[in-house]
Amino acid sequence: MKETIMNQEKLATLQAQVRTGGKGTACRKKKVVHRTATADDKKLQFSLKKLGVNTISGIEE
Repeated sequence: MKETIMNQEKLATLQAQVRTGGKGTACRKKKVVHRTATADDKKLQFSLKKLGVNTISGIEE
């Protein structure tokens, strides 16, 4: 009996370590951080600069 109680306590502590949010959230160890649009734009501009692409002035979207 003592072993099952200890295992339940150990299991509860392990579950608490895994959960990043509150009750009802996904059990993930790593918090996923989404990129902003500005970060994507900077990456795109850097790639275009690396390729040597020139912008054409006077053209709008």
